[in-house]
Amino acid sequence: MQQARDRRAHGGGKPGDPSRRALPGRAQGGSAPPRAVRGGRRRRPAGAARNGRGTDRPAGRPAEPGVVLPRCDARTPVAGAGPGGLAAHPVAVRAARPGDAPVVQLRRTGFRKRETGTDRLRDHGPPAHPRTRLRGGVLLPQRVPDRVSPYRTQHQGLHQQIPDAQAAPGGRRQAVVTSFQGRWEPRSFAGQTFIGVDFSNRCLVGADFSGAVCKDCDFSDSDLSMANFSGADLYRCKFLRSVLYAVELDGANLTRADFRGAYTYGWLLNDSANVTYASLLGFELESRRRSVSFSADDPQNVREIPFGQVIPDTAELCRRSYQVGRFSFTFDDLDAQEAALQRSQIYNRLKRLYRENHNGQAALHCQFYERYYLTRSFYKYSPLTGGQYRDQIARTVVRTVFSYATEWLSGYGVRPLRIVRNLATLFAAFLLMAWLITGSSTGSGVIYQGPGIAVQASAGADTGASRRTVVQRSDDLGKDGSDIGRLAQYSALALISPELNQFTPYGAMIPLALVYFALSACLLALLFSSVFLRLLSE
Repeated sequence: MQQARDRRAHGGGKPGDPSRRALPGRAQGGSAPPRAVRGGRRRRPAGAARNGRGTDRPAGRPAEPGVVLPRCDARTPVAGAGPGGLAAHPVAVRAARPGDAPVVQLRRTGFRKRETGTDRLRDHGPPAHPRTRLRGGVLLPQRVPDRVSPYRTQHQGLHQQIPDAQAAPGGRRQAVVTSFQGRWEPRSFAGQTFIGVDFSNRCLVGADFSGAVCKDCDFSDSDLSMANFSGADLYRCKFLRSVLYAVELDGANLTRADFRGAYTYGWLLNDSANVTYASLLGFELESRRRSVSFSADDPQNVREIPFGQVIPDTAELCRRSYQVGRFSFTFDDLDAQEAALQRSQIYNRLKRLYRENHNGQAALHCQFYERYYLTRSFYKYSPLTGGQYRDQIARTVVRTVFSYATEWLSGYGVRPLRIVRNLATLFAAFLLMAWLITGSSTGSGVIYQGPGIAVQASAGADTGASRRTVVQRSDDLGKDGSDIGRLAQYSALALISPELNQFTPYGAMIPLALVYFALSACLLALLFSSVFLRLLSE
């Protein structure tokens, strides 16, 4: 029993058995004094390290006879260690030699093999970085760079780090904006990159953002009059309640830009701009008409606002004249007709813009409201059109009346449902008038000629037998009480033809039927053209 305990204390097995474990501090087959044991289990010497399998074998390369191995910590470079050349555990190793490969000694055998990713995972635990990749059955650690801070731009403007997105109340994520840290100069923005920068509540009159990349930026409540955004990327930017008088947006990317409540009169959109999913139809007008003049002199008795200064509510800017640099803005009273004319001009620009972006439905919407507000302007000559109202008053009245009639009848040719509604109204009106005329007048009515069934008595032995035959019959629909079913059939057929083989009007019904056919023919033509226009706009 004591011999068995000695053998277990010295590594197990018989002397010379290759399955004996190599213990730290002695070579294979060497001799060492027996260790002290307690309760049949050997004790680990002080300072010895445990490997990943719970044995006393060091995690590094086994020692050679007569070599004293120094101790090292986790920051000591070790040959053949993991990423970065650092040891995974405090182990005792010898100095690396040229051409050495990381090796491990198999448990209970004397063979050696090259260390693989599987062995490393078993002996040392999972790699330091959670990401791994498998190559040829070997699990190798894959180094992933740390989180890279956003790149910096020139000193004019981008904040140092892109903030994380925050969750909106509706569950969607919205970008966080930071304040602008550059110089407030009109030409310091061209060609720059701004991600999530706050330009709100600022006087940016004449600012040059041409060729700039402005994503998730906030221009709300800012005065951007005479600003230049040609070729700029304005993806998901906000222009809520901002003043966009005479703003150049040629070739700009307005995808998902928000212009709700913006004062957009005087846009300079001579070239195409990408307006996919942009909110452009919720614009507003300033309460007073804005005019601009260019002057290099210092303002006299005019409020001067420095470029980049914080401004109050943009709705209050039109109360007083002011000057920013060489741009001087004055304001005049705006009546209801001029305000309607301004809205009509804005919808005209938006119509052309949506057509260039192949958005037919939005273009038809803008076309309707362009004519709608132009009708409300009474075609009034004003400083906006360069004429006087009383010069062409007769022509103005005629055009206004005709426009109102066109709007009510056909919705300016772009509202098919309104045309169908008017056709149904015309049909109901004609049917009611035909029922009244045929039921009360003796000299007017409608004659129906068509096949009928006549019952005749048959001659022969059978008394009382009858025979039914088909004959041509002619009935006056209003003679013995109006036949509402036949009149409805006549009214429906008269929509497409005034002369019918089965129905023949006479008296007052003849001119009424002709007028009814003329109006219905016009409405049907408008209906076909409107439907065709809708199909082409898809």
